[in-house]
Amino acid sequence: MISTDHRRKKRGFNTSNSRPVEALKDGEVVKYFPSQSEAQRQGFCQSGISACITGDAKHHRGYQWRSAKRKED
Repeated sequence: MISTDHRRKKRGFNTSNSRPVEALKDGEVVKYFPSQSEAQRQGFCQSGISACITGDAKHHRGYQWRSAKRKED
């Protein structure tokens, strides 16, 4: 049986490599994702989010994006 911790790491949750991101609309945070991979599973493109965070794009799917601080469980 696979442990819960292993599943969480495999899915990108709470690992040192995961970077949480926030989607903003009109300057207000409207969505929070614990990782870009989780945002991708919700229908967003990881490269589009990265382009916004690095300044190469202004919007992705109608949202501005930025890195976020990790929320504590």
